[in-house]
Amino acid sequence: LRAAASQGVFLSSKQRLRVIALSGGAAASSTGGTFTEFHVPVLNDNEDVAFLAEVKRGRDTLEGIYLNRAGALRKIAAAGDAAPGGGTYSAFGGPTINNNGDVAFAASIEGGAVNGGIFVASAKETRMLVGAGNPEPSGGIFSQFSDRISINNSGGVLFNAVLKLGPAGHGL
Repeated sequence: LRAAASQGVFLSSKQRLRVIALSGGAAASSTGGTFTEFHVPVLNDNEDVAFLAEVKRGRDTLEGIYLNRAGALRKIAAAGDAAPGGGTYSAFGGPTINNNGDVAFAASIEGGAVNGGIFVASAKETRMLVGAGNPEPSGGIFSQFSDRISINNSGGVLFNAVLKLGPAGHGL
């Protein structure tokens, strides 16, 4: 028997209520993992839904970013996955999505050249837009990033960051 779900992500649209994901349900692209909690769901005009979720796999619980497009749920990135630029993802901020279906998110990295960054996932690839330690336009370097970001339909990403060695300590 399957236990009753205690949490879920739902979409209400066109006088219809749909289930996107439920706790206890299989997490897309996560071998043997099940959803336990959901955070920060976001929606675009095409009814694509991205969200941050916690997934239980054996005794471990890990975070991941997921996308539901046209009824198909897929994993964008999860803790332990290889990150662009090296290392593995270890934690995430909430995602944001534009009308092209591009998903942007902040993430912490372990074992890489940077310890965190801002990432953009398209239908073709996931890339690191900027990483901690990268130079910033006013002459300093990015030190850390807020987990609240935004992406527009042209692919522009807005984020704020803590800076080192620059003329200011924070930037937007």
